[in-house]
Amino acid sequence: MSENNQAEWEKELAILLDKIQTYPSQDSTETRERIRVLNALIASHQQKVEA
Repeated sequence: MSENNQAEWEKELAILLDKIQTYPSQDSTETRERIRVLNALIASHQQKVEA
């Protein structure tokens, strides 16, 4: 995984978080699941970089 991947994940995460904040009454089950996946990917990548 490259730094470019992490930057893309962080960009997507910001977009999804903004979407939830902008439309709080919308069903966001799938969006929240994608947020969990992105957070896990970012955390995993950061652990590998720090190791």
